[in-house]
Amino acid sequence: MAEANKVQKIVVDRNLCIGAASCVVMAAGVFELDAENKAVIKQKGVKNSGPAGREELENAAIDDTALVQAAQSCPTKAIFLYPVRTPPTPVGGRDGDSLWECNAPIDQSRSACAYGVYDEAGKQIYP
Repeated sequence: MAEANKVQKIVVDRNLCIGAASCVVMAAGVFELDAENKAVIKQKGVKNSGPAGREELENAAIDDTALVQAAQSCPTKAIFLYPVRTPPTPVGGRDGDSLWECNAPIDQSRSACAYGVYDEAGKQIYP
């Protein structure tokens, strides 16, 4: 059985975008450049920088690999991908401290983990 897509939300930071169009090359069904030569997300009935939920995309069937490759290809890292949100889950702790699962962006090129363990202050403690 195929694993479900984990990217739920996409955002393009227009202040970072320089119009290199690498995202368009990697995922043309999701991204295009607008009149200002900035990347926009192709959504049903609208094209803008998001946030855009997967169900709002013109090509909602695109797989996560293509989205991650598009985000990683951006020279200014202007594309942010967010995983399916789940309520923070306590996963243990010591001396009364709680540890929580991460809901950070998926894009590994930003050194953000998609599935790690953070303390309540947001400090990554594993991996």
